[in-house]
Amino acid sequence: MRGIDILMTHEAARPFVIVDEPREGRKPVRRDAGKPAINDVLASMKPRLHLCGHHHRFVETVREGVPSVCIDRVNRS
Repeated sequence: MRGIDILMTHEAARPFVIVDEPREGRKPVRRDAGKPAINDVLASMKPRLHLCGHHHRFVETVREGVPSVCIDRVNRS
C-alpha cells in the first residue's frame, strides 16, 4: 500500500533508545525500546510522516527513509 500521508502507531521503530531513570545505587540503563515490525511497515508503506507516542518523549528521527516523530506528553510539549 502506497500513497499514505501520515501513519500513526502506538510503538516506535528501532532504534528508539531510552535512558531509564537511575535507581538508588545503580547507573541509568540505556535500552532500545523500538520494535522491528514498525521498521518493516515503514519500509513497505513509505508514508510521508510517521507518528508514535507510546514512550511519551519527543524525538525526531528518520527510519527507513521516513520522518518519524515520537510525541511527548501534552503537559511537557
